[in-house]
Amino acid sequence: MKKAIAVVGIFFQLVFAHAMQIGEPNFRNLGINEGLPSSEVYRIIQDKQGFIWFSTDAGVCRFNGRTIKCYTTADGLPDNTVFDLLEDNQGRIWMNCFNGTICYFEKGKFIIPKGALLLRNKLKERSTIVTSIQFDKEQTLWIGTSNFPCALKKSDNYSSISDIGAINDTANALIFELNNGKTIESVNFSIPQKVKNLESDNRFYFQIKPYNRPAILSFVSIPTPYNPKLFSLHTKDNRLLFSYKSKLFEYRNGSIIEHSFPKTIISIQEDQEGNTWVGLARGGVYFFENGILTGKPQVFLKDFSVSHMLFDNENGIWASTFEKGIFYAPFLNYFIFSSQAELSSSIAGITSFGNHIYVATSSNFIYAIDKANQVKELPYYKEANLQTKINFYPTQGQLMVSGSLLASFDTLTQKFTYLKGSQNQFYFAGAVGQGSNGRIAFVAQGMFYEIEKDKANFKISLPERATTLFLSADSQQYVGTLNGLFVRKGNKFELVENSVLAHERINHITGDNKRVYVCTKNKGIFILESGNWSALNKLTGLASDICNYALVDNYDTVWIATNKGISFFNSNNPTKIKTLTISNGLPTNEISSLARSENQLFVATRDGLCRIDLSKKYFNTTAPEIYISKVVDNTKNLQIENNSLLEYKQNTLRFFVECPSYKKHFSPGYMYTLKGFSDSVYYSENEILEFQNLEPGDYTLEVRGINNNEVYSKSAALFKFKIKRPYWSSVWFVLLMIALLAAVVYLFVIWRISRIRKQEELKSELNAMLNESRMAALQAQMNPHFIFNAINSIQSFILNNETQFAYDYLAKFAKLVRLVLNNSKQSLLALKTEIETLELYVQMEKIRFKNSFNFEVKFKDEEEDYSEVKIPVMLIQPFIENSIWHGIMPIKEKVNGKIELRFSLNDTSLEVEIEDNGIGYNQAQALRTDKNHKSLGIQLVQERLALLDSKYKSQARIEILDLKEISENKSGTLVKITIPLVF
Repeated sequence: MKKAIAVVGIFFQLVFAHAMQIGEPNFRNLGINEGLPSSEVYRIIQDKQGFIWFSTDAGVCRFNGRTIKCYTTADGLPDNTVFDLLEDNQGRIWMNCFNGTICYFEKGKFIIPKGALLLRNKLKERSTIVTSIQFDKEQTLWIGTSNFPCALKKSDNYSSISDIGAINDTANALIFELNNGKTIESVNFSIPQKVKNLESDNRFYFQIKPYNRPAILSFVSIPTPYNPKLFSLHTKDNRLLFSYKSKLFEYRNGSIIEHSFPKTIISIQEDQEGNTWVGLARGGVYFFENGILTGKPQVFLKDFSVSHMLFDNENGIWASTFEKGIFYAPFLNYFIFSSQAELSSSIAGITSFGNHIYVATSSNFIYAIDKANQVKELPYYKEANLQTKINFYPTQGQLMVSGSLLASFDTLTQKFTYLKGSQNQFYFAGAVGQGSNGRIAFVAQGMFYEIEKDKANFKISLPERATTLFLSADSQQYVGTLNGLFVRKGNKFELVENSVLAHERINHITGDNKRVYVCTKNKGIFILESGNWSALNKLTGLASDICNYALVDNYDTVWIATNKGISFFNSNNPTKIKTLTISNGLPTNEISSLARSENQLFVATRDGLCRIDLSKKYFNTTAPEIYISKVVDNTKNLQIENNSLLEYKQNTLRFFVECPSYKKHFSPGYMYTLKGFSDSVYYSENEILEFQNLEPGDYTLEVRGINNNEVYSKSAALFKFKIKRPYWSSVWFVLLMIALLAAVVYLFVIWRISRIRKQEELKSELNAMLNESRMAALQAQMNPHFIFNAINSIQSFILNNETQFAYDYLAKFAKLVRLVLNNSKQSLLALKTEIETLELYVQMEKIRFKNSFNFEVKFKDEEEDYSEVKIPVMLIQPFIENSIWHGIMPIKEKVNGKIELRFSLNDTSLEVEIEDNGIGYNQAQALRTDKNHKSLGIQLVQERLALLDSKYKSQARIEILDLKEISENKSGTLVKITIPLVF
């Protein structure tokens, strides 16, 4: 027995040693500080919506990737200690509480079915507990207890208990297989005495009862079989796994294979790929690839009691523990080497050479990792300076190492040879490379060397301090420096023809048969292909502009190590760049270098060495789900439903957004836009979106989740609502106000117009009366003036004893006076009547002046109808009088005087011209003794016209011209009168 135990111990030491060497996933802890109510966690599940549920001894938790919502007895949970969690096909979360109550969570409430209450009473009567619960295909809830198995059927809404029969009296336990491959376990507390006597035989009897088939009784040999705790699992390959204490039994077709573990087994599970996970009490979880229990397992979380495992829809791995809550790894195939202190610290360099990966640490340790991921330390010289950077340079036939000393490593003898110069000095090399001629070159202390026959020969001085060296496929030699990229031309190095690279710090140079890749300190990566440079940077998709290293593998993939993760792309299509970060499983985003061996990518970071198995999924392509779980009106703190019609005051809303994605721990992101408010799309990681003081209108909030690798949700979460306009801005109210205002304005305008009209009418009446009075006065002034002149002429005839002239003149004067008196009663007179009056007046004047002048009336267009034309009374007479008295009479020469009165008619006015051949206007003015004197008749005419213009809103004009000013051959005066037809 002791020998067997020793063998087992040796076996487990080998297992543990192997596990320590190959690394473990980069688990992150989710504990009390992150929101868990307790560090003791029993079960983890993921529901159909993608949310993670935890059961603890202090309540049930729901995790959305950002916050943990805890439910306790204060929320209606029957008991704070919950062992099991299940989800039915309706999305309800069922749970088994410590006090024997089975309940489910639906729409924020805990509900206990009637059958669960009956079961709890039955458990109390028999002093038994629930050991397991599972659903079958028909959604019947099967319950295993420590005394009997039973079921709650969906057909009667889980209101009654169906007993499936007692366990066989000779069996210690029952494993019941359901029709969907699930299993439940019941142990037997009431084993008959005759069975108890079998303890001496170390036999444990168990009964396997497949669904609707006869039960099978079998046994296994284990110590102390009484009252065991069972865990069972029906695997995909039709195996039944069950455990008791530290034993795991593999049952198939009546045969049992026994597997021993160093600690008590507390969970058995199988993932989507058929791998088996066995959780131990304070022994971690054992991982058996492809479920092969005879193979060497990997052991993770070895110091913890792993009670359950969950494999989520993003390929993440969750482990619940009794000691420290939850552990989560984004991917199973990201491994860290935490067991070696040196490999979990800063890595200085890494490369793939032959069948090994070579790793150098910043403390000058060098390790070789073989295909089985076993780690071996190499005898490299260690200098006191622990900050020295060590780089590897695979060349044809040997591995060069630049660090404290420049050396070559012989993979067969496992020895380092340190290069010496001509004076037997050692070299500290900044970089090494091998050209197409097979010669190895390196840069050191500002010099470029080539190695011939294990000796370094100085070649060229470098213009700057070198950081990296690359000898391209076309025999070009590139040197990266602290201040630019140089290329060898003859016996000197010159700056490359690129304005950016000419003065930028170069971190690394590499290439393939077509391209050269240059990593810079601040400007991303530059690619030289066919003589042309192109650049990739943060704007084009790189994780960062600080690029430390570039790796071109044998699969046309270019891997870029940056300070914010690993960016990678196909060398033939560099526009599609993807990025790996800590959200995928890296220990840190600060990457220094990379190496690939077949499907294994080794990553050198500031926080140790990481290995990525590229044969498995390592990039998150799962589209996240997105939900708007709740919308609250901030003004009234009321929950708003989708498609709600809100009052205008309900314009500040809070939207609770959930995006169950877990790679970006506690910060899943999403894109959103509120249509109706803005068409812009925004990014957020906040759980709550708040919009304040929204204007009335129709709105639609569109939210689309985005995972850590920028994969968007397949469909957006939508929430539609409408905010009503306030009644004072509604159409009917505005129209009513406009109508009322229009009515008020209209009534005011009508009242104002009426008042103005009355005022204007009164004013017009007063003005008319005044104008009539003034015109009458003016006309009254004209009549005496005319009569005075006529009487003087008659008196002159009588004094000169010219009786006949006096008689004729007096007859015409009487007729003229009669016409004037008749016409004086009206302000406007027909043109025909006015002409008759003028002709009578001119005849009187011709008698007076012995027919010394002629008078003629002309019409420009004889066909025009002048019958309707009216002009002011006695308007033309003063000008005719002036032509006779002041134009013609002063002529000394024997010249017959002539006066023409011309009329022309247009659309708007009557044009009147009075032309004489007298001395002219200017000479007539000069003969006046009183230079300031103005003809009274003309003055009266102008005043009358002004009054008429005011009355009729017209504009009459008078223009007097001296004909001599127009032509030297003419004399006389021309008077132009424009009379508007409105008179």
